[in-house]
Amino acid sequence: MRKKINKLYLKGFSILEVILSVALFSIFSAASITFFLSALSAEQKSLQYSAAATYASVGLEAVRSVRDGAFDDLNNTDNSGLDFSDGKWKLAGENDHFDIYQRTISISDVARDGDGNVTASGGTTDPDMKKIVSTVSWPDGAGRTVSTSVETYLSRWK
Repeated sequence: MRKKINKLYLKGFSILEVILSVALFSIFSAASITFFLSALSAEQKSLQYSAAATYASVGLEAVRSVRDGAFDDLNNTDNSGLDFSDGKWKLAGENDHFDIYQRTISISDVARDGDGNVTASGGTTDPDMKKIVSTVSWPDGAGRTVSTSVETYLSRWK
């Protein structure tokens, strides 16, 4: 009788071990898959930010090229695009579209205080300097729009 009880006990213990090992395997598998998918999502976002920052920087360089041609072509605007034709950059349209990205160039006057320092408000408008902001936006896949901007000041140097 004692052998029969031990065999039943061992059979029950084996089923319990199988259930526990399947449960542990499921938990670790789910955690691993979640971690892997999060890492892929973070990598995709990082690549998008990097591409957007590059497009924004290229926008500043293009406006710098326009300035080199004629500073007076830098008219104040909140929403301009860029066009490359005939071997040179031009301000044109409302924005640029490429792949999922949209680039907008903003150009504004710069004011200086009595000491000649650039000031955010008040002061005297400097006719030989403009503030340039290149903004790139794109959908993040979750129904939101993400954007990044770079800015610089350009002056009449000729």
